Amino acid sequence: MQDEIADTFIRRKVSYTKMKDIKDLTRLFFESATNMPLLHERLICNGSYQNVFNSINKKIMQHRIADNQGALGMDEYAKNLVFTFYVTNSMILYRQWIEDGKKLPLERFISRQTLVVIY
Repeated sequence: MQDEIADTFIRRKVSYTKMKDIKDLTRLFFESATNMPLLHERLICNGSYQNVFNSINKKIMQHRIADNQGALGMDEYAKNLVFTFYVTNSMILYRQWIEDGKKLPLERFISRQTLVVIY
């Protein structure tokens, strides 16, 4: 199931060569996450399954890094920090949106979050 969840995010291609392109990656995450089955949502949002989320996230990150060598014009370690920052903050925001009962419409949530995450 972890591979199935990770593949949800991996199969959609996103090119990012500039920091500004992270906005597309963030949008991809939110769109993909909101279309997951409820069980998948619970697995990545429930703190009891943090090890499951970490495993899924690791697979996604390894794929993105391997698939986008030289992305953002940064060395491997700087790029790891950037990706970790955006993944971590995106997850925190997504979990809060879920906890709030998805009251903010999806498009509004995505546009607000990509502004927060990018800037």
